[in-house]
Amino acid sequence: MTTVYQPPVQDIRFVLDLLGAQNQLQQLPAFTDIDDDLIDQIISEAGRFAQNILFPLNAIGDRQGAKFDNGEVKTPEGFASAYRQFQEAGWPSLSFDPAYGGQGLPQALNIIVFELLGAANHAWTMYPALLSGAYLCLHQFASEDIKKT
Repeated sequence: MTTVYQPPVQDIRFVLDLLGAQNQLQQLPAFTDIDDDLIDQIISEAGRFAQNILFPLNAIGDRQGAKFDNGEVKTPEGFASAYRQFQEAGWPSLSFDPAYGGQGLPQALNIIVFELLGAANHAWTMYPALLSGAYLCLHQFASEDIKKT
């Protein structure tokens, strides 16, 4: 039996339409430029990344697990490469403050992205989730000098 992950992009789009997400977001000054095309592109690309990159690593992560070897943490095969691709595509900074290198998109879209990632490979998704936590802590409490760094 072959297991397949099919991202529920149409279901997500349906719910966003039902809630009037585009109109709701456009009511907020920071998101007046958000439109359905941008929302669709983010959902579709996140779904593609989850399906094609992360899901195939799910079983590998279960079989290999992370290991602590000679003072160094070794991630399962393919996890580091997936993270590099995630980073190169700009996903880590989706909803972060543009003043510090973020894209400044709505947190609602970031939540959707992480839902798709977590459904495809929860273990891998913990890596960027830790990054988000670190960012939020620094954004809230760090000095301006540290934030700029």
